[in-house]
Amino acid sequence: MRKPRIMFIVPADYKGLKEKHVESTIFERDEDGFFERVVSIPPLGLENKRTEFNSVHVLYEMQLKFRS
Repeated sequence: MRKPRIMFIVPADYKGLKEKHVESTIFERDEDGFFERVVSIPPLGLENKRTEFNSVHVLYEMQLKFRS
């Protein structure tokens, strides 16, 4: 049986987490190995970027552009 996967929509990008010294919280999202894959997405990032931390954790940062 495969482990489940999960996606988090989060309010802060990786840079913001590092500035607050809480970037390690990303690695707590797998619930001690319960999830096979953990995808975190902060939709209000400053740039479009993919960061693969390891085989479980990936972060997709997306920059939203609004037109007036």
